[in-house]
Amino acid sequence: MDLNYEQLEQEILDVLGSNKYWVLATSADNRVTARSMSIVNDGLNVYFQTETLLDKYKQIL
Repeated sequence: MDLNYEQLEQEILDVLGSNKYWVLATSADNRVTARSMSIVNDGLNVYFQTETLLDKYKQIL
């Protein structure tokens, strides 16, 4: 099966551009939490926005 990577990349970029809120699951101390988070993407690089005072930030670290 031949894959068209340029087409697949464009499909991914379309999804990233159409939904700026994702759910990110993280864990700490054997406890999983999932929160909606705002995202920003630069091409295929995805960045999650959060406040440094929140538990989600600490779990991401």
